[in-house]
Amino acid sequence: MSFLNKSNNIPNYIQKEIIKLICYQCNRVNKKLCEFDLYEEEEIKYKSINKTILSICLTSWLWLRTCSTYINVIINFNRSMDIINNNNLLICSSKYSILKIENLTTLVLDSSIIKSMNFIEKLNKFLNLETIKTNLKKILIHINYSNNNSQNNQLISMIGKIDFPFIRISNFEFDVSMTSTTSFILPINIKKIKSIGVLKNYSPSMIISNLRNLSFKEIYICNYNNKFPFKELSTMNKLSSVQYYDTHKTSIKIDDLYYILKSSPNLQLLSFYICVDDLIYQLSCPKHKPKSCQCNNNNNNNNNNNSIATTTISTTTTSATTTTICTNNNNNNNNNNNNNNNNNNNNNNNNYNNNSNNNNNINNEFTFFYYWRMVCKLIKNHKKLKSLFIYSLCKNGENCGLNYLNKSKMSNHFINQFGGMISKNKSIRKLNLDGFNSPELFQRIISNNNSINSIQFQFPNNGNNNSLSNSQKIDYINTFDKLLNNNDQQHSIKKFNFIENISSNDTKVKTEKVLFSFEK
Repeated sequence: MSFLNKSNNIPNYIQKEIIKLICYQCNRVNKKLCEFDLYEEEEIKYKSINKTILSICLTSWLWLRTCSTYINVIINFNRSMDIINNNNLLICSSKYSILKIENLTTLVLDSSIIKSMNFIEKLNKFLNLETIKTNLKKILIHINYSNNNSQNNQLISMIGKIDFPFIRISNFEFDVSMTSTTSFILPINIKKIKSIGVLKNYSPSMIISNLRNLSFKEIYICNYNNKFPFKELSTMNKLSSVQYYDTHKTSIKIDDLYYILKSSPNLQLLSFYICVDDLIYQLSCPKHKPKSCQCNNNNNNNNNNNSIATTTISTTTTSATTTTICTNNNNNNNNNNNNNNNNNNNNNNNNYNNNSNNNNNINNEFTFFYYWRMVCKLIKNHKKLKSLFIYSLCKNGENCGLNYLNKSKMSNHFINQFGGMISKNKSIRKLNLDGFNSPELFQRIISNNNSINSIQFQFPNNGNNNSLSNSQKIDYINTFDKLLNNNDQQHSIKKFNFIENISSNDTKVKTEKVLFSFEK
């Protein structure tokens, strides 16, 4: 600022333009910092900007007038109604004011002060002042959910009565227990939600109805029992602003992953659960395919059971309508013929079921590879994805099979397909993999990628057969150690952890045990 202090050497109009540029930059930073949860370093930055503005304003009258004209005003109620209760203080726009009420662009509220319609009436009166209407662009409301469903419903209902068309709230959870009804619709004046949570049995059709006119940056899905409508939201172009996607105990399919990546070019963090056993099975070459996961078999069995049921009904109906009018000898001959026909029918049924099985397998594999090829291309070419977390979860159980625990089940074909997809991405910095414990896969990734600097491999230990043996653990640790500490092995890894997640069915408490770590 020293060059500006020589005001005698700089014409006033140039000084004003410089101050306007400084105000413009301050407004940009303040807009980014005007979030619901500021980190400590961001608060320091926010206070630093305020000090800078104050220093500018105290330099000269010209600078004060220029700054007060072009600096935007953000009011944070900070759990207090004093600002509304004392309007005269705010409306005062003397020549000594740095922050003018007519420059108010953003109003920040906390849900703790929205307790009654009396508050809403005072707020609406404040919002309808001509000086406020001029430049006010948005209202931000931080939501603190309680365990009382009726209070949460009342809060959202009162927000809907605020006389302002553009309200942004920090978060909202679509949960049947939270809204008391699956037909809950958000008020139309709520236009943006930073973080959306979807829990348990909330109807996909109601999710679509609520998100149709909303913009949001984060999606959090927990223990969701229905198929989340990614395809429908993608068609509506509602995922384009999503930067953060996270699931917890909710397994997704390969087509879901495709629609997430296809429609979210700004995605920075992607965390999801998928059946790793099925993934290994699908991506292994035919000669070295491991055991198919139970969830894949169940899909086929459901289709086959429907076919068997239909065939049985048809056969029974035909037998029941047969009329017998013959003598005993003829009856015997007819019985023999009927037995032969029944045997032929059974053989035909078996052949039909086998063909149906094969057709289902072919259809499943075709569908998987159709989406897999596109998922690979999207991940390889994604420019903004910084963190990728993939966890093992099958819809039939947390640890359905054994393929993901045994490195011998991971063929070179799988390692090249899966590892090649990740290694060719140049934006990912942090990678967490649960159930992909093959050291060969780790080597495939780090030897062909110079951007990933943090990797975590983890596996479950439930005290049953679905756990790594001690010899496997030692083998893995030795291999990881050689790969990371070998001077001949060029890699960009600065931090690596190999973790065992130990859980007990009795206590349902999970603990993490670090078996191997590397840091430089």
